Amino acid sequence: LLWDSVRQLKQASQIKLWCVLGDFNCIRNPNERIGKTARLVGDNSMQEFNEWIEDMELLEVPNVGRQYTWFRPNGESKSRLDRALISPEWRDMWPESVQFTLARNFSDHCPIRIKANNVDWGPKPFRIFNCWLTDKSFKDVVNHCWNSVQVSGWGAYVLKEKIKRLKGRLKIWNKEEYGDTFKKVQQLEVELNKLEEDTLHRHMADLETSRRKKLQEDLWVAAQAHETLLRQKSRTRWLKEGDCNTRFFHVRVNANRNRNSIKGLLIEGVWTDEPNKVKEEIRTFFSNRFHEADFQRPRIDGISFKSLDHQQNSMLVAPFQESEIQNAVWDCGNDKSPGPDGINFRFIKQFWDTLKHDIFRYIHEFHANGAIPRGCNASFIALIPKISNPQHLGEYKPISLIGCMYKIV
Repeated sequence: LLWDSVRQLKQASQIKLWCVLGDFNCIRNPNERIGKTARLVGDNSMQEFNEWIEDMELLEVPNVGRQYTWFRPNGESKSRLDRALISPEWRDMWPESVQFTLARNFSDHCPIRIKANNVDWGPKPFRIFNCWLTDKSFKDVVNHCWNSVQVSGWGAYVLKEKIKRLKGRLKIWNKEEYGDTFKKVQQLEVELNKLEEDTLHRHMADLETSRRKKLQEDLWVAAQAHETLLRQKSRTRWLKEGDCNTRFFHVRVNANRNRNSIKGLLIEGVWTDEPNKVKEEIRTFFSNRFHEADFQRPRIDGISFKSLDHQQNSMLVAPFQESEIQNAVWDCGNDKSPGPDGINFRFIKQFWDTLKHDIFRYIHEFHANGAIPRGCNASFIALIPKISNPQHLGEYKPISLIGCMYKIV
């Protein structure tokens, strides 16, 4: 009855910002209940609860802290009965919203607290967006910047420095010239609508007709660029063309972003969301695990291997052909997550004629010397949640994101 009342209230209301929080006396899936009272066979309450959430178009706020919010006094069972649900509009306004399950006292329920303020985790890594590739000024900036940089040294170092300077130039170009794609679309829509309203009761002059045509063309280009940007940011491969304009798409993108982001960690049993403390805990955690205490290597003396003949040996040590290098580049996926260089293979393929001479030199020198200068093989460590609402670093799976030039090798 309460759920029906809330549904009717929402249907009759014009308010878009919704947050429904409290004891729903129901779970959403079997994993949210443990103990003797786990009545699952023939229990339709989970299905009805999930259908109500879907009808209300609500999203669950990411949870940190305890998984269960209700505990039977005798300790025989526990469930997640309390939660916070929000509307997509709430998520859009406060995308960093999280719910904390706090410690309980005399009550058998844990209190729930919502925190909606944005936390500054530092600057985001640079990366090239696919929508830039269709912009003429972008092509001019890349070609001019790449060809004007004069750096001496090993091929790998020259390539690294050219990419570094290109990144700096593209940051300026994006800020000063390209701009926010969403704001571009909004501004062009306003100008187009105003022009049509001003000429609603009369014929357009030739200049107005030309301007309207130009605005429509610019709006189409800006809308396509914005959709490409959203698709790349979402990393949702199964979406079809046109799906980026749907409400479901934006809800899914925000949900994925919140699920994969680290809101905080349990450090020595205490929940911490202060950025510097979390960063230091992550650094310490992986420094201890990537540290090698024993520098001895296993030896393979005395093991008999099948020998290669002269022809096979010559083939293995032969210099790389330029066609081999290009084929290796074209075999790489266009939109894989970039490393610290921020470059994907779609960019490299499009600007192959500009980049290939430096890439060939880098690969040939690596073949001759078998060494890569310091910093050229830098990588990011991305932490992917292994479970819902992870609390400890052990509940994340580390993935190494290496740069494109290192991938080619």
